[in-house]
Amino acid sequence: MNILVNIPDSPLALRIGNHLDDYVKIITDPEEKITDSKEAATKILSDPKIKPENKKKYIELYQNQNLILAEIPDKAPWELWGDILSNNRAEFSPQNIYDYFRNKGMDERLCEFINKNKTGLTDEFSFDEIITDVNEKKRFTEAIVRCSNMDNDAYSALIKSLKCEVDCDVFAVPMDKFERLISIEVDGAPALSDSVTVTNSIKRDPEKLACYVANRPEFAGSLRHNDIDQILKSSKHRDRAIVAINRDDGPLQLDVLTHLRSKIPKDVEDAGNEK
Repeated sequence: MNILVNIPDSPLALRIGNHLDDYVKIITDPEEKITDSKEAATKILSDPKIKPENKKKYIELYQNQNLILAEIPDKAPWELWGDILSNNRAEFSPQNIYDYFRNKGMDERLCEFINKNKTGLTDEFSFDEIITDVNEKKRFTEAIVRCSNMDNDAYSALIKSLKCEVDCDVFAVPMDKFERLISIEVDGAPALSDSVTVTNSIKRDPEKLACYVANRPEFAGSLRHNDIDQILKSSKHRDRAIVAINRDDGPLQLDVLTHLRSKIPKDVEDAGNEK
């Protein structure tokens, strides 16, 4: 197939070009590996004369991970981008990730593609020059934050690469993702905002609230009786949160602190009072 790109005016290239669908069907029939160049593969996948089923078979057998989604049409009902990602044939780049998201959202195929290539999420992996609109970057960030199928390491690295504050309702974020989210820093500051939107959504989940207080003890000064009751329902982060509250140096109302100490085990209270 490379001959169509390298020597497009040759007799053989012209002959193949006139019967491209038949040619693709022939080369995919033995189910052998295909190592065409990116340019050759893009030409095949972009040609409207080639049947979609032959393109899909070609994608399965294609061995390189170098395709640029924006260069390949993705028209219903025979959409190719999902197959390209599922078979891991697309270049792992911010541009490909964002182009796919913009057209199809943060679906299972995109999450799996990111999981497969998480080692590529280095410090140089950046969306800064790709997503310049603030609102669009916020929409993209929120979709990632709420993605439950993403590998935890990939989740942390991808959010860091966005260099964007997370300011959205996090109630539905799975607990393992929330624990990662609260530990992420961007330019030395917490990625997770302490806005009303964030904190109000956290207060609806006992486990998230306890985790949040345990990791950000300065938040203890804003707690009320009902927040304390929520924290006491937590199973994993409860004790660490209680210790953080007892050590708070802020203006925690006396009746709130009294409310807490009337309900917690003595050994946990003693641990919290140790300096």
